[in-house]
Amino acid sequence: MGTGPYRVTEFQPDSHVLLERVDTWWGGIPKAKSIRVNFIPDASTRLAAAQGGDIDIAFNVPINQADEWLKLDDMRVESMNDLSYLGLLFDQNVEPFDDIDVRTAIAQSIDRDVIAEKLLRGYGEPASAIMTPESLVAAYDGDAAREALASIPQHEFDLEAAKKLISGTEAEGLETELTYPNTGPQIGIAAQAIAENLGEIGIDVSVREVPIEEWLATIGDGEHGLGFMWYFSTTGDPAEVNSYLVGPANPNGFDSDEAATLISEANALTDPVERAEKLLELETLNAEEVVNAPIWWGKSVTAFSNEIGVRDYSPFTFTGVWGAQLFAAEAE
Repeated sequence: MGTGPYRVTEFQPDSHVLLERVDTWWGGIPKAKSIRVNFIPDASTRLAAAQGGDIDIAFNVPINQADEWLKLDDMRVESMNDLSYLGLLFDQNVEPFDDIDVRTAIAQSIDRDVIAEKLLRGYGEPASAIMTPESLVAAYDGDAAREALASIPQHEFDLEAAKKLISGTEAEGLETELTYPNTGPQIGIAAQAIAENLGEIGIDVSVREVPIEEWLATIGDGEHGLGFMWYFSTTGDPAEVNSYLVGPANPNGFDSDEAATLISEANALTDPVERAEKLLELETLNAEEVVNAPIWWGKSVTAFSNEIGVRDYSPFTFTGVWGAQLFAAEAE
C-alpha cells in the first residue's frame, strides 16, 4: 500500500484506471512509464479492440473465444495452470444432499474427461482431488504429484451405477437449481452438461447464470443443496483449498473431528512429503464422504501483444507487481 512501482493517477469505475510509474520505487525503475487498464466487460467488444490493435494484454481470455484470439497475427495466447479448483459442493443441511448415496450418484454423473477435453478445449485438467499437482511442488515433481493424487478414491463416470444409487432415495424425481457466476462462462457450459447427465438418472436440474455476488451468496446458504465451488489459490499452499472445503469452517455442513485433526496435524509438519501425505489422507476422507466432487483444475488464458513480454510468468504474476515485470519484447 503506497510502496509499489506505480501509483493510481486516474480512476473511472466504468472505464479505466491509469497507473503512473514511481521512479523512486525501491525495486528499481520499471520499463513502462504508464499503464492504462481498460475495463471491457463484454468479451466480443474486447476481442474487437484486440483485432483493431488497441490491446497489449488481455486477462482471462474466455475459453470459448480462444481460437479467435489465436488467429490474431500480432498477438500470442498463453495458458498456464492457475492453481484454481472447480468442483461441486453439497450442502448437507439441505435434503436430500445429506444422503451420501445421493452425493455419490451425482459425483458419478460427471464426465470429467469430456468436460476437460471437449468443453474446456484443453484449457483445464480433470481433477482427481481438490489439491492441484502444482501445489505439491515442494513434495513431488509433476508426474509424482499426479500419481499421488490419482491414488485417492475416484468416483468414475458411470450413469448406470448412479441410477442404482438414486433408486429408492428422496432424490428420485428431485428438482433443484444449479447457479454459476457470470464471470465464468466455461462453468455454465459444464453446468449444462452435468444437468443433462443428471437428467438421465432422474434429477431435474435448472441451470441459471447469476452475478458473481449472487452466486457467492448461495454457497452454504442452507437453501442451495447443489452448487459450484470455484476457488483460486492465493498462496499456492496445498492445504489452502481443501482445509477450507473439508475443515471445520467448510460451506458443506460437513462436521468431522477426523478432518479437523488431519488439518491440525498437517499444519504442524514441516517436511513437505510428510505434510503432503497427511493432506492426501484429508483428500481421501473428502472422497469417501463425498463432501465435494472435484471436476477440473483450471488454466488462465492470457493474450499478449507480440511487442510486450513479462518476466517470471507464473500463476501469481498478475497478483503481484506485474507492471514492473513488463518489457518491450523487441528490445530483448
